[in-house]
Amino acid sequence: MVGPVQSISVIGSETAIGRAVVRRLEDAGAHVTTRPGDATTVVKVETDGRVDVEGMRRLLGSVGSNGRVVYTSSAMVYGAWPNNPVPLTEDAPLRPNPGFAYATSKAESERLALEWRDANVSARLAVLRPTTVLGSDEPGDRMTRLLRDVLPAGVAEPIPPVQYLHDDDLADAIALACEAELDGVFNVAPDGWMSEDEAKALTAGPVRLPVPRRARPWLGHDVPDDVLPYLLHPWVIANDRLRAEGWTPRYSSEEAFVAGAGVPRWQSLSLGRRQAIGIGAAAGVVAGAATAAVAVYRRRRRQRATGWRGAR
Repeated sequence: MVGPVQSISVIGSETAIGRAVVRRLEDAGAHVTTRPGDATTVVKVETDGRVDVEGMRRLLGSVGSNGRVVYTSSAMVYGAWPNNPVPLTEDAPLRPNPGFAYATSKAESERLALEWRDANVSARLAVLRPTTVLGSDEPGDRMTRLLRDVLPAGVAEPIPPVQYLHDDDLADAIALACEAELDGVFNVAPDGWMSEDEAKALTAGPVRLPVPRRARPWLGHDVPDDVLPYLLHPWVIANDRLRAEGWTPRYSSEEAFVAGAGVPRWQSLSLGRRQAIGIGAAAGVVAGAATAAVAVYRRRRRQRATGWRGAR
């Protein structure tokens, strides 16, 4: 049973995580409804790259002064910075990278929720901050795919610590937050993280070459500027606080990565073949630039010659 909580509304129940949460709550004996106004606990699931700040504001306005809210935020609210401690705890300041709307919107939703909790002494609020979530049958949004496919292979810079959360573990954490009526902020992450060597060994990624960023689309993914810091700097998190409440991750980062089908086609190639392809791709960029330069030079010569003859 889910303790005294009998009626729970899951906003985002149409998502893979939402469906998994509903199954867990119903298996525990809770009544799950689609009407937040009829529920004693409201769960807001946002894990698909979209953040509805105004929706959060409306939701909090509809929840009673003694209501309970569980909100899935993101570890990205800590920001990705060179001086981040490894790992980050819940006491770390929120420093979402400027210009990254996803993280700043998550932080703003957290601020609204915490203000609501402070204004209602009988209310309870659990803010969950998961790291990158993988493992569902859904392909995920573009940002998740970048963190899954590009981060472990690197973007021509040293790879920061890498961390992935299986979506089953996140669903377990959300269900626990409802069952135990958790109040406070909790990181959600597996035990530990992958080092650069471990990430490269798992993905068997391409040889990283010092290719200018403007040329990277020729070699694969084009990384948006707002996401780039999360591929360059550490932002892994500790899970001690949630573990103390009885949550235990069932999957490691490596297992979540494999479950999320994050192993790229490079893994099936031999090291020599990967090196040949990587060097060939880089050479192709250089050759393409050289060809373009020659074409421009010849065109300008023809223009100058034509102009000289026309002047005679």
